Amino acid sequence: APRPSVPHAAAAVINFCEHCDRSILRPYLPDLLGKLLALLRRDGQRRVQEQAVTAVASVADVAESDFTPFYDDFMPPLKYFLKAAEGKEYRMLRGKAMECVSLIGVAVGKDKFGADAHEVMQLLIATRSADLEPDDPQVGFMLQACARICKCLGEAFKPYLPYVIPPLLASAQIDPELHVTDADDDEEEEDEEGMESVTVAIRGQGNKRITIRTSALEEKATACSMLHSYVMDLKEGFFPYVQEVARILVPLIKFQYMDDVRTAAMMTMPELLESAILAVKAQVPNATEQLVHQLKEFMLEPVLEQLKNEPDVETLSCMLESFGELIGHGAETAAAQLSEPQMRACATVLKVLLEESLERREERLRESADDEPDEEEQEQLEGVAEREEGLVSSLVECIGTLFKVYGSRFLPIFHDETAQPSLDADGR
Repeated sequence: APRPSVPHAAAAVINFCEHCDRSILRPYLPDLLGKLLALLRRDGQRRVQEQAVTAVASVADVAESDFTPFYDDFMPPLKYFLKAAEGKEYRMLRGKAMECVSLIGVAVGKDKFGADAHEVMQLLIATRSADLEPDDPQVGFMLQACARICKCLGEAFKPYLPYVIPPLLASAQIDPELHVTDADDDEEEEDEEGMESVTVAIRGQGNKRITIRTSALEEKATACSMLHSYVMDLKEGFFPYVQEVARILVPLIKFQYMDDVRTAAMMTMPELLESAILAVKAQVPNATEQLVHQLKEFMLEPVLEQLKNEPDVETLSCMLESFGELIGHGAETAAAQLSEPQMRACATVLKVLLEESLERREERLRESADDEPDEEEQEQLEGVAEREEGLVSSLVECIGTLFKVYGSRFLPIFHDETAQPSLDADGR
């Protein structure tokens, strides 16, 4: 049996690497990696191997190119785990090996990893093609590993997109199975695994039990985040998928059950537009100025609508950053520029959001004046104030971007908006 100190020592390495700088780790690499390599080779001690693989991944993540001299020692045993570690009990080891291989690839770079990357991707594709159970941990590891390998290979990753993107599109469209039932009818029912429920009192309708599949929500959020990662890393190389991804992600900007989904969908918008703009410049087949214009038109109204309705300040702040990038692309091509009515719509939304933020600040000041907050409440208030400050900063950035792109054309619109009081949400 493995000595208890071995897994603990590997766990200590993982924790140390989380807070460690590359220069601090450098002198210890030969000894540390030598010992971890010995643990990897301990056949029949699966748990020890799992911990060792995770520790190697953590070291590679911090060491970056300093890991290169050790690459040839580690890649063969890690690939062996991907090829030969079969059976349900080895799923976690295989998943961790995927994570480790991809982190090493990013650490050492394309020149060193390129030769093995093709073989690793073939192994990942073969695993993906097998009928994996929904709770198989390899699925999550595989998604992350493919995204890292894409980051490492860049353009050279394009041949693998037909295997990687369709499953992500399917996951982005997964139904979270929301159900509303009378709470009084099924009080005794326990939540099914992967489902979560809350009971709420709805005026005039009594107590209702709302149930949703949280595992589906997480899968949806991960897929959206991965799609953002691919388009960001591949730029015009992602162009063949731009329209389909836009079709699926634009409606998810207003997905009300999870802010991670909304944020990832919104972050992908400027990246998709940039991919199309760069594809036109690179003369990629089917990439046209007209398509760039259509894409901008397809995105803008849903984006503005969600900015007006977003309930969470932190999410709104993040969305505004993406919105700023989206309108900033107008500087690159006329096809991505806003019409005058669109500029006015943007200015109106930004003004309303700024006024709402100032109103919330006034409300907080009144509340704290009426009621002396204790230490915990004071801390919460400071956190809220900080988030609002971030929001105002994002709003100002967006206004600055409109001036930067449109200059004197935006000035009269800005003047009109600041000269008159804004309407509330009901148009009064």
